[in-house]
Amino acid sequence: MNYNTTGNNSWLFQKAYYNGFVWNNNKLEPYAPDFFRQRLGWIKSVHLSNVMNEKSDTHIKLKTTYPGLVTGIGVTHQSKSKGELMLGFEFDYTTGMPVIRGHSLKGALRSAFPQKQNRDVKHKPEKAYQIYCWLNRLTFTGEGLMEFQNTQGLYETVVSYENEIFDGKINGRLISNYKQDVFFDSYISKASLFPSTRNQYLGDDSITPHVKRGIPYEQAMLTDPIPLPFLKILPCIEIEFRFKLHENGLLSIENKKNLFKEILMNQGIGAKTNLGYGQFEASPPV
Repeated sequence: MNYNTTGNNSWLFQKAYYNGFVWNNNKLEPYAPDFFRQRLGWIKSVHLSNVMNEKSDTHIKLKTTYPGLVTGIGVTHQSKSKGELMLGFEFDYTTGMPVIRGHSLKGALRSAFPQKQNRDVKHKPEKAYQIYCWLNRLTFTGEGLMEFQNTQGLYETVVSYENEIFDGKINGRLISNYKQDVFFDSYISKASLFPSTRNQYLGDDSITPHVKRGIPYEQAMLTDPIPLPFLKILPCIEIEFRFKLHENGLLSIENKKNLFKEILMNQGIGAKTNLGYGQFEASPPV
């Protein structure tokens, strides 16, 4: 069995990846690592054949940086067999392309706001001041934060922006559904241009956590880590973030777009952002 470079990665990852297993008492035979290595080769060799550019009223194109982007690791994909990809990945069912769901994009952007009504959110004044700085192209400094907090109404102004963008409310009243901002799924719009991975967009990586449940930290740090292989979107891959934005009197469409770009470039999106994944740089115009 073999697959060419125009395959559907959702199907390859969810179905073909385990086709042909030979099980023995719920464990794979010793050939398992070679078996999974072949399957990984199928997935990584799929090229970007259906470029999906500018499919929404407003879009932002950003390029992934090293080490890449990880999304959907919570999706179940594991048989506890040696050599397999042990973490999940988010694919669009129809196109087979990696996807960042619209609700995930919305949540990632909102996390940069103060979220005044959420008791669990910390550093609310700092978050509000950062949004204020991005909108006004100011440098975030501690001295500026003091002035921001002492200026009546600025914090509440940022909260009103958040309510309009994410809750569809202005002065506590709901905006018409037709005027509320919409966050669409985001897709790859340009694959790798490097000769070694030309037109490819997926690679593999692994993390090696030392800390294990039920084992004291000091003892766990002296044990051999167990690598957890997973799929990732490669560096230097262009992602198109898509929106339908409206101007309701508080922020212009252009201001919202620029603000979202600043949040994504400074905060990132996806899993393992604290380890450097999910970070972006501006994608140069074609």
